[in-house]
Amino acid sequence: MHNPVSIKNITVWSAQHRNITIVSWIALVVAAGLVTLTYINSAITTDLGFTNEPESVVAADLIRDSGIEMDLDRSEYEVLIIRSETYSVDDQNFIDFFDSLTSDLSDLKGSYYQNPINYYSTGFKPLVSEDQRAMLILFDPPEEDDLRPMIQVIEKASIDKLFDVTMTGDRTFDHDFQTISKSDLELELKVGTPAALIILILVFGALVSSLIPIVIALISMVVALGITTLIGQAWTFSFFVTNMIAMMGLAVGVDYSLLVVSRYREERNNGLSQAEAISKTGGTASKAVVFSGITVVLALIGMLITPFSVLRSLGGGAIVVVVVSVTASLTLLPAILSLLGDKINSLKVPFINLGSSNDTENHSTGFWYSFSKFVMRNSVISIIFVVSLLVLASIPAIDLKLGQNGITTFPEQTMSRRGFEVLQQEFSYGFVGSPVAIVLNELEQNPEIETNKDMLVSYMDGDDNFGPIDQIESDDGEIIVLRADINGDPNSQEMSDAVKRIRNEYVPNSFEDASNNVRVTGLVAFIVDYIDLVNNYLPIVIIFVLTISFLLLAFVFRSIIVPIKAVLMNLLSVGSAYGLVVLVFQKGFGARFLGFEQVDVVDGWVPVFLFAVLFGLSMDYHVFLLSRIKEFYDETGDNENSIARGVKSTSGLITGAAMIMVAVFSVAGAADMVMFQQVGMGLAIAIFLDATIIRSILVPATMKLLGKWNWWFPIKTG
Repeated sequence: MHNPVSIKNITVWSAQHRNITIVSWIALVVAAGLVTLTYINSAITTDLGFTNEPESVVAADLIRDSGIEMDLDRSEYEVLIIRSETYSVDDQNFIDFFDSLTSDLSDLKGSYYQNPINYYSTGFKPLVSEDQRAMLILFDPPEEDDLRPMIQVIEKASIDKLFDVTMTGDRTFDHDFQTISKSDLELELKVGTPAALIILILVFGALVSSLIPIVIALISMVVALGITTLIGQAWTFSFFVTNMIAMMGLAVGVDYSLLVVSRYREERNNGLSQAEAISKTGGTASKAVVFSGITVVLALIGMLITPFSVLRSLGGGAIVVVVVSVTASLTLLPAILSLLGDKINSLKVPFINLGSSNDTENHSTGFWYSFSKFVMRNSVISIIFVVSLLVLASIPAIDLKLGQNGITTFPEQTMSRRGFEVLQQEFSYGFVGSPVAIVLNELEQNPEIETNKDMLVSYMDGDDNFGPIDQIESDDGEIIVLRADINGDPNSQEMSDAVKRIRNEYVPNSFEDASNNVRVTGLVAFIVDYIDLVNNYLPIVIIFVLTISFLLLAFVFRSIIVPIKAVLMNLLSVGSAYGLVVLVFQKGFGARFLGFEQVDVVDGWVPVFLFAVLFGLSMDYHVFLLSRIKEFYDETGDNENSIARGVKSTSGLITGAAMIMVAVFSVAGAADMVMFQQVGMGLAIAIFLDATIIRSILVPATMKLLGKWNWWFPIKTG
């Protein structure tokens, strides 16, 4: 029966009604751009958030409901730090500099510099360093204030070589985080886009053909950002979802368009008319794009399972851009091909056309055909070699340690990091950094809590990671909160270990029967719960993605063996990515040479994101390659020859697509944010391995050994 909404018919209709299609997309881009510019700020946040109720959230709710006012996830003050290697705080030159700086800050329009607390006005000695050459000024800017004017004043004051001025605190951290993220986003677009264009020129050998995938990718990014902004009015996204949309949009947008344009050119070279070439492409390459996109989306849905806002927003943003990219490839791209016709081959670059692969002539010659034949003749050795290599690369993943890299992994020149390091080195607890709070509730029903709380306090007094403890009681007497400042970066492993000591040692040792009514909260506790959540949900995500991938591939190829092999091969590439990320970032092997900073942990969301994205993207190459092999096998029934022809006919395409993805992800790896470095490197490594040794060696070798069993399916299809 004729299906009017088939993939092929959608592409043909879009080409036949090219003016309507192109104008509709232009209108969509304009609308998306306006929506983004107007509403993007209300759609994104830098805050962490759970959608379930771990201990830290329950404790925070108890504090809020009790009427006790306490800001648990932010420091109370921003801290301005003036330091001089020449003058002490009592020297008149220091005082004059202080007066000049504070006068400039007070002159700013708005309410930035509210109720400052300083040594000169209070005589409070802890605001001065032990060597008397540094002083703190505490202030509390309103949430709505943009700190940029204040930072400009501070940077101007720092020109004086006799004084160093810096600032830190949660507001400064947020400002620096957003500034670095925007800088990384600009790097992705400014470097990633030209890199992709250069590779496309190498593949197509013509500038016009090369520009089309770039245009499709950029349009997909803009539209996806607009849709994400609209969704963000009801479901707030993490701030760096914009970076993820840029990275994923550029990678998949170019990849999908590359596949379609390449197949269209191939069919035109085979003698088909323009309309016939678009129709044939719609029934082959476009279908592969749809199934690849579905695979990526289903893999990314695994991230939505996790009850954590960062993972859900990254997964949601990536899903949006993949769906938009697939839609653009099915509709806008055929319309553009119909409009340009053979002009897509205009502005040819001499001697360059790596993607050319006309399989109708001399299909039993060429490097990739011969190489595939060689691999198949030595299939057992080839499999042992590749699997051993990938398993070896995966071994360091055993030591994978999850955490959250915070302010101390910012670039060294960042204001918030500089200020925080001065505070750590020269000042005491509590001026910056969120507190830890222990909530003791249901006191009337559990008198043991009131009796034994002093034991808990004594444990914490003996722990150097915590400052003096304040006790705050609710008006109804049902809740006591023990509050202590932390001495260090709340994102550090040291602080996480300190909170775990409270939960796992101090509380059980102090309260035998009532420990269920003693809960720990605060930013560090939130982070600990977040990492526990990731550890608990990563296996669930893995099982979900593996199951969905297997079922989808079984449906597409009507085979049991093909999806099993694809799943196992993808596990090898993902395992290698995990292992090499751990080797470089945690263990520091080659980190300095590659321009990375060794850190204690891999950011908690990175393994989940890597697994979901890599499983989706690496399936692309399997779908592209296996689709061509299946085409040839259905035509000839010759397994070995079909494999070699499939590898040959997709070699230039897959190599070019992989080079683009590796380039785009490598640019992300060159970012300033450690989390993006880890993601970029992991993605680049896995895609490189998947498109090279897995696609060119492991796939042909295993398919040769399995022969006709590759296409065995227990259910007969008509």
